[in-house]
Amino acid sequence: MKWLTVLLLVLVLASTVMPAAALNPEKSQQRKAAHQITFVIHKKGDNGEDITGRALCTANALGAHALLTANHCDAGETEITVDRELVPRAIFGRITDGEDHVIFLVGGPVFKDTMKAYYSPDSYKENKVGDETFLYGDGGGMFPPQYRQGRRMGTVVMSPEELKYLLISDPNLYMFDINIIGGDSGSAIYDLKTGKLVTLVTYGVADKFCGAYKMDFTQEQISRAETF
Repeated sequence: MKWLTVLLLVLVLASTVMPAAALNPEKSQQRKAAHQITFVIHKKGDNGEDITGRALCTANALGAHALLTANHCDAGETEITVDRELVPRAIFGRITDGEDHVIFLVGGPVFKDTMKAYYSPDSYKENKVGDETFLYGDGGGMFPPQYRQGRRMGTVVMSPEELKYLLISDPNLYMFDINIIGGDSGSAIYDLKTGKLVTLVTYGVADKFCGAYKMDFTQEQISRAETF
């Protein structure tokens, strides 16, 4: 009986250190913090006519009124629609890190489930090449965000010529073997073992892989977003 008691104790301890996503992806905190965001974009056509379009990305609740996503998703509008809500939310502020990441400070109902427990300025450093990762993305307009899993690959160094056209300063492009489609931009990529945030999706590469950049928010910026 003693060995059975020890075995049960080991199993209990193991379950306490596993991330929620590894146990039940649909009910994990990371899943609950993932949201579809859309902007209504107003532009003028070649003949001066009004044109209305929509831009869709994936975002992650970092605080009660804070959404973390890719900076290139920012359409420059004053309102944002979350999860097909009937009433758009006002955007009161933006926090950027210079690496294609932005935090929208928004109004509306509070986000009760957030991913702040899985993110700190240095959490991305724990994920190494070969480590398993996962994300929830609204790519293709799918709703709710869908679970996908892959591995961290290597790093591609961008040339100075390429950097001129990007919203980043760090030339290191982190690669993941996760298929990315339009609408996945801004999806949080988590370490499967620890559940912690690694980075955000920036774009798909060769219609098969994911390209992303380091997170470079300061603790002060994160704290401001979490308490807004």
